[in-house]
Amino acid sequence: MQNIYLPGVSFKFTGNVVYKPDSAKIQFEHEIKKEDNRIFVRLLIENKGEDASLIKASPVVINQDLLIGSSGARDWILYTSGRHKNDIPSACDLNIKNEAFFDCLNNQSEAVSKAADTGSNPENQYIFHSDVLTVIQNKKDKAVLLIGYPGGSSQLVQNSFFIDRETGNFAGLESACEFDGITLAGGKKIHTEWVMFETGNDPFELIENFSLLKRRELNAAQKFSQPSVYCTWYYYGASITSDDILNELEYLTKRKVPVDVFQIDAGWEIAYGEWEANYKFNERSSRTMKYYADQIKESGLKAGIWTAPFTIAPNSYIFFYEPHWLLKRKNGEYTTFKMGPVIYYVLDISHPEVLEYLKKLYTKITCEWGFTYHKLDFTRCTIINNDNDYFNKTLTRAQIYRNAIRTIREAIGEDSYFLLCGGLYCPAAGYADAQRTGSDVLAVWSQKESRIKGKYLPFTVKQNVLRYWMSSLWHNDPDALMLRRNTITKRNLALSLGLLNDNEVNIALLSHYFGGGLISFTDPIKEIDEDRLLLLRRVIPQANPAAIPIDLFNGNKYPRRFLTCFNGCNTGNYNTLSIINWEETEAECKVILNETVLKNITADQYCVSEFFTGRIFADVKAGDVLSFGKLLPHSAFHIKINPIKKDTPIIALTDGHYSMGNAEVKNFIYNKNELSFSVKWQWNCNLTITLLAPAGKVWEENNANLLKVNIGPNMETTIIRSLA
Repeated sequence: MQNIYLPGVSFKFTGNVVYKPDSAKIQFEHEIKKEDNRIFVRLLIENKGEDASLIKASPVVINQDLLIGSSGARDWILYTSGRHKNDIPSACDLNIKNEAFFDCLNNQSEAVSKAADTGSNPENQYIFHSDVLTVIQNKKDKAVLLIGYPGGSSQLVQNSFFIDRETGNFAGLESACEFDGITLAGGKKIHTEWVMFETGNDPFELIENFSLLKRRELNAAQKFSQPSVYCTWYYYGASITSDDILNELEYLTKRKVPVDVFQIDAGWEIAYGEWEANYKFNERSSRTMKYYADQIKESGLKAGIWTAPFTIAPNSYIFFYEPHWLLKRKNGEYTTFKMGPVIYYVLDISHPEVLEYLKKLYTKITCEWGFTYHKLDFTRCTIINNDNDYFNKTLTRAQIYRNAIRTIREAIGEDSYFLLCGGLYCPAAGYADAQRTGSDVLAVWSQKESRIKGKYLPFTVKQNVLRYWMSSLWHNDPDALMLRRNTITKRNLALSLGLLNDNEVNIALLSHYFGGGLISFTDPIKEIDEDRLLLLRRVIPQANPAAIPIDLFNGNKYPRRFLTCFNGCNTGNYNTLSIINWEETEAECKVILNETVLKNITADQYCVSEFFTGRIFADVKAGDVLSFGKLLPHSAFHIKINPIKKDTPIIALTDGHYSMGNAEVKNFIYNKNELSFSVKWQWNCNLTITLLAPAGKVWEENNANLLKVNIGPNMETTIIRSLA
C-alpha cells in the first residue's frame, strides 16, 4: 500500500496486473516521481517465468478514502473525457442526478471495453469512465485534483471512478493501462504509462499545464496555420459526381469565397479497400483522381481527399485477393465494423504487408494524384475490440495504431495536411495535424428534428468545447458548418437539410470559433442564400485560440459562457466572452467584470462591446455589472472586453469576424497622433471597424471619441486616421 500526500489531497493506493495463465510468474513494482504539486506513478512489470499474456495493468487502485478538500464526493464536480470522437466529454455534480450526471455516466459507450473494467459491475455503484484527463473539484472549498496521462501512445488508458448509489460516497478509483493480451516473454520487463496526480485551486490552470506537458511528451507541435476547407459530404453524401465537383469549384470562384482547401469526401471510390475513381468520376474520358486534383489546384486551392484506409468492403479487391490482411478476433471470426446497414471488414494494421500497402496507397494519392490534404475516417475500426488476434502479438493496440499512422504520415510527407476523423487521439499525436472533436453534425437543433441517426447541434457543440484543451496538440475539427436554409431533402438525403434558424446558425459558427482549429463548411455554393454564405466571414480565416468554457465546473448539461483570450496580438491583448442560451425561454443577460472574464488583461478602465447588437460600453471598471438585456432562446451574445490604453487607440468593435479585430487588422501602429493599420477584407460585403480614441483625444474626422471606418467588399487597403 502506497501513501500519497499533495496539497488538499491524500489517498492510499495499490497496483494490479491481470494476465494469463495464472501459473505465470509476473511481478511488479511501483515507480513514483514527485514534482511540486504533482506525483507521477507507473508500474514496472517483469515476467520471471514462461511466456505470459498481459491483459491489463493498473498503476493506481484506490479502495479506501480519497480526500479532496474538506468534504466527500457529494460535494464534488467531476469532469470526464472520452477516447473517441463519438464519446461525450462531460462535467457533472455527483450529488445531482440530472442530465449532466447521466451524460458523465454514459459518456463512453464506444470506448469502454471489457479489458478496462474491474471485473465486476456492482449494482450498488455508479461507474464513471474517463481516459487521459479526469478532473475533480470540491465545490465547497475549490480544491482540485487532476488525474492525467502525459503520454498515452504506448497503451490505451482508462480511469474508472466508483460512487456508492445509496450514499453518494466515493467507493473507489482504478487507473488502468490496457495491454490487450500481448505476449510478455519470460525474463522480459515492460512498464505502464505514467499517470499523474496534480492539485491546485484553479482547474483551468491545471488543465492548461497538463495540455502543455502532454504536447512536450508527445512531440505534438503544430506546423501549419488552421485551414478553411470546403467539404462535399454534408450535402451530396455518397451521391457526389464529377459534375458536382466541377460546379462547386466554379461557384466558389464566382462567389469569391476565400477558402484554402477543396476536399472531396466519400463517394469517389469504387469501394472501401479499392481506392480508385468510380464510374461517376471516370465516366468521361476515363478521368482519374489526378484530373480532379489538378482542377482544384488550378482554381488556386489545395486538393483534399477523404479515405477510410482500414475499412474493407466485402465487394472490394482486397477482400477477395488479400484475405490474410483481414483482422480476426481470438475466436477465429472476422473483426467487423458496422456503418449504417453495411458491415465492413477491417485491416490487420500490425501486418507488415498491410503497412507496405498503406505506404504505397498514400504515396500514390499524394505524389501521383496530387492530393496534399488528407482526411482519414473510421480508423478506430481496427482497435475498438480488445480481443483482436493481431499478426504482431508483441504490440498493444495503441502501438499498432501509432505505427500505422506513422506509416501514412511518412507516405504523405511533411508538407501534406493530415486530418484524422474517428481515430485514437493520443497515439496519433505528433503525426496528425488535426483531429475531429465531435460526432458527425446535422443542421438540426434537437434530436426530435433529426430524420437520420445523428447528433443535434447542442450535443456536438458540447463535444467540441469540452475538448478545447486538445487544441495545443493539434487543430481541433468541430466538423462541417451547414448554414443553408433547406426544409426539403435533395437526392433523398437527410444530410442536405438545413433546419437551423438564424440564431442557431450563429451558435454553429461560434462552435467553430471556440474550437480555434480548422474551419470546414459544406453548403451548395450555387444555391445557398447570400446572407447565409456571408456568415462565413465570422470565422474565416481562423484567427483565435480555443475558447475556455469558464462555467464547466458549474454542473450544467451545457456550458454557457466561453472565454477566448487574445494574447500578444498586433492590436493588443483582449478577451471575448460568448454567452449562449440553450433554453426554450429567454433569459436576462448580465456580465460581471470579475477576474475570470478579465483573465490576462489588466487596466483601470475597459471598453466592452457586443457583436450582434453593436452596443458599446466605452468606460467601465473591474467589478462593474453590465446588462445586455434579454437573450432569446437558442441564441448568443458575443462580447469583446478590451483594456483601454492610456495613450493608444483601440478597436472597439467590428462587424466582420468574431475575433473583432485580430482577423481583419494587421500592422496596427499609433505614432504622434496618427493611427495606421492594414486591412485585407476578402468578402463580398462591407466591413465596419469602430475605433475608440484614447482618453482626452478625439478623432479629427468627426470630433468624437468613437469613429466608424467603412471598408468596401474584397478590399485590401491601408487606413490612416488622425487624432486631436
